[in-house]
Amino acid sequence: MSKINLFSFLIIVIFTLSCSTNGDENNNVESTEIDSTKIEVKEEPTPEQVVRETAKKDKSVDVDFKENKKEIEKVYGEQWDFCHCVVVNDSIDKAVKAGNFDDKLMKRFDEVDLKCKAFLVMDNSRTPEQRMLHEKKIKKCLREAGVR
Repeated sequence: MSKINLFSFLIIVIFTLSCSTNGDENNNVESTEIDSTKIEVKEEPTPEQVVRETAKKDKSVDVDFKENKKEIEKVYGEQWDFCHCVVVNDSIDKAVKAGNFDDKLMKRFDEVDLKCKAFLVMDNSRTPEQRMLHEKKIKKCLREAGVR
C-alpha cells in the first residue's frame, strides 16, 4: 500500500511542477503587447433583447406581408386576422387529436385553410428569435380568446 501512496505522491508532485511556470522564463513564445484601449468586451444579449431587436427589424417584413396578403386576397378572397386563425386552428387541432374525423370537420378545415392562407404561406419562423416572437404572439391570441 505504501508503494501506491508513494507513486501517487510522486505523480502529483511531477504534475504540479510541470504545470507551474515562471513569468520570467522564455518558453520560445513571442510576447505581444495588446493595447487595452482597443479591447472591446461584448456581452451576449438576453433572449428578450434579441426578440425586441428582431421585432424592430421586422417592420419591413410587415410591409411585405401586407403586400403579399393583398395578392393572396385576390386569389383566395378575404383573409381572417392572425388571432382568429390561431384560435380556429387550435380548435380543429383539438378535435383531430380527440379523433373527431367527420365531414363537418373536414369542411371546416378547408374553409379555415382558405381564410388563413396569408398566414399559412408566410414563413415567420426562420430564426430562433422569430420563432420565439411567433410563439409569444400565438400564446397571447389564445390567452385573449380564453382558450388556454
